[in-house]
Amino acid sequence: MVEVLPEIWLLQGFLVNAYIVSGRPGECVLVDTGFSFWRTAIERALSELRGKGKRLSAIFLTHGHPDHAGAAREIAELHRVPIYAHPLEAQFLDGTRPYPAPDATIGGPHAMLSRLADSAVRDLGPCLAPLEIGEAWCASEGEIPELPGWRWLHTPGHTLGHTALFRQGDRALIAGDTLESVNFDSWIAAARRRPSFWPGESPYTCNWRQAESSVRLLAMLQPSAVLCGHGPPILGAGVAQRLGAFAERFPVPRQGRYVQDGVRLIDGGALLIPPAPVDHLARLAYGAVAIGLASAALLRLSRHRRRWASPSC
Repeated sequence: MVEVLPEIWLLQGFLVNAYIVSGRPGECVLVDTGFSFWRTAIERALSELRGKGKRLSAIFLTHGHPDHAGAAREIAELHRVPIYAHPLEAQFLDGTRPYPAPDATIGGPHAMLSRLADSAVRDLGPCLAPLEIGEAWCASEGEIPELPGWRWLHTPGHTLGHTALFRQGDRALIAGDTLESVNFDSWIAAARRRPSFWPGESPYTCNWRQAESSVRLLAMLQPSAVLCGHGPPILGAGVAQRLGAFAERFPVPRQGRYVQDGVRLIDGGALLIPPAPVDHLARLAYGAVAIGLASAALLRLSRHRRRWASPSC
């Protein structure tokens, strides 16, 4: 746990981040919870903050993918605190339905790994507390009682109900997966981990048009620091200018399942999901596995026949 900004602590893993933020006097709020196996590390951090006179009062989820909400229910039940999430995200967190499948055809190392993604339905139980919707600027936003001085903003694209947090006092931005500061779509860039702005978790972004609009919204905030769900914080002079330049040249993929027509809600709350494209790499992999299994079976059969054909003693 590292205090990267006043009253903001970073819990950094190799692939994903969580944050703890000071709230009302004597309280703190956990922003995202990492994978399910993060619970022990988070409890150690919360114990350290209790020694400084701060107790956990709420959990805020930028979205509910398993690398951001994996430990949420256990921590919430242990500390008896609410889990805040956008109402459009709640349908994926109350046991109703799984998230739309990732787009493995978009290319890059992350897309390759997304073929192994966890697609289980999440159920955060009675701890889930949908955010109250308000209207301001050009997107939904509002406040959280446990986080005075902060506002949440609806930043759809990565998921339908993705949200970010913004602290007006020092213009600190917790962007979730609206942005990431390491390019996980490139093997070389992922290894170098040089901080720069990139679209968040490309294979899991379910509406690229919305994602671009959300990045432009965050750039309008002129943040002084950007804390992403993946990658190191981007701090120091020129952050707002760098984010503005990135928003102007936002790199929408040339092709992909959710590029031209993304996931969206239609009348009655049903999801409209574009059809899956042909995954040629998966076909090749399945074909290679099938050929391997068939070859092994033929080899075994051949050995079996030779054994029975050999003269007995």
